Amino acid sequence: MSRFLLIFLIAMLAAPVARAYNFEVTESEWTSWPPYCKARYATVRVGKTSEYGRRVSTAEIEQWHATMGDGAWYGLHHFCAGLAYADRAKMETKSDKREFNSKRALTEYGYMLRNTPTTDRMYAEVLTRVGLVHRNDGDLGAAQRYFAQAIENNPTYPGGYLAQYQVLHDQGSATQARDVLIKADEATRGQSSEVKYFLGMVSLDLGDVEAATTYAREAYLLGYPLPALRNRLAKSGVSL
Repeated sequence: MSRFLLIFLIAMLAAPVARAYNFEVTESEWTSWPPYCKARYATVRVGKTSEYGRRVSTAEIEQWHATMGDGAWYGLHHFCAGLAYADRAKMETKSDKREFNSKRALTEYGYMLRNTPTTDRMYAEVLTRVGLVHRNDGDLGAAQRYFAQAIENNPTYPGGYLAQYQVLHDQGSATQARDVLIKADEATRGQSSEVKYFLGMVSLDLGDVEAATTYAREAYLLGYPLPALRNRLAKSGVSL
């Protein structure tokens, strides 16, 4: 193998790593990032020298590293870059740029998958995010396969179910969408406010105001923040 080809192959293998380490976040992306992404970004080269990284204290970094664990922490900056690229793809109107950002998101998520233990909860989260990129690209078959993998990998993680629900709901399959959420509610032992919330929404879609009211009360008792379900019930004469 020639020296030039060897250097080229090394560069190609290192490309995903370099992209995440040099990823520059925007203000809106920074605001939308979960706090663990902010903490991880503050530890990589570009983050350490940015205005954003300087907003994160050492104590916050240590806290989130301990919370996430070494397994998820190692490739976490790739996952966070993937979140931003996926959002850019959703907002992009030009097909070539949308495709570029989708591919970048999948590359970053792929790195995270390869470097995260399958037993880690984040593994199912990343599978779900990969599926959401495919959903945004219109490949619903691929999307549902990744959502199913996420559920199989971690049945107690609600994200895979919620993503399946979104696809089914968008297709007008409200009954199937509700059935998926019922499975999610059982798997999470009724402790996911988000699952309860969307169970309330889809119950209203199906005309079951009584069930919607029950799910709404449970969702808000668990702390779900959005008022849309409460507002829809109010229009049906139900006061929570």
